[in-house]
Parts: sequence; structure tokens; C-alpha cells
Amino acid sequence: MVVLKELIKYTTINDRAHRRVKELGISWSRTVVAVVTEFGRTVAVNGGCVIADWPGLSGSDLYQNRDLKPTADLRSLFKGVLAEHLSLSDALLNTTVFPGSNKVRPMQNLVRS
Repeated sequence: MVVLKELIKYTTINDRAHRRVKELGISWSRTVVAVVTEFGRTVAVNGGCVIADWPGLSGSDLYQNRDLKPTADLRSLFKGVLAEHLSLSDALLNTTVFPGSNKVRPMQNLVRS
């Protein structure tokens, strides 16, 4: 099953996530949660990691002199997750899930067991 949910009010994500984990029960161990947001993109040390090209931190490298520049197509992230987690083929990803995305290569090694 694939569920796509857009959460508007980020202040309630923890409560919603906790309820969802309880609802999933045993299926939780086979669940992938991908959180994608523009929130928090401002440059600051936060302990995270970069899985795309590193644009740099100088003023000219930043988007609007403030934010990290996006350097990866999010379809590549989701293609990687769907290919690894659900074993979806490139053909299915390119034609059905993300039509016309043949040039977008899936990211690899995103899913851990």
C-alpha cells in the first residue's frame, strides 16, 4: 500500500504520527516514512546529512542569499524508496508512478532493513 498525505499543520505531526504507528501495529516494521518539506531549509548546523550535490554555503551559493539551493529532483528520492522498498521496476516508475521521468535516476541505498 502506498499512502501520500500532505500535513498542513506541522504542530500536530507528533500526535498524528504516534496514532498512525499504533494503528499500523506489526506493519510498522515494514513501513517507510518519508518527510519532505521546505520548512527548515535555512542554513544552520542541525546534524543532518546531504544526499544530493552540495551547493556550498557562500552567499552566491545560496538561494536568495539565505537557503540551500535544491540540487536534486524529489522524484529521484521517491523512485529510490519505491524501487528498494516495494521492488518496483524502472519501467513502472517511469510510466505509471512518475510518467515521463525516464531521465530521473532513482537514488540508491535509502532503505535500511
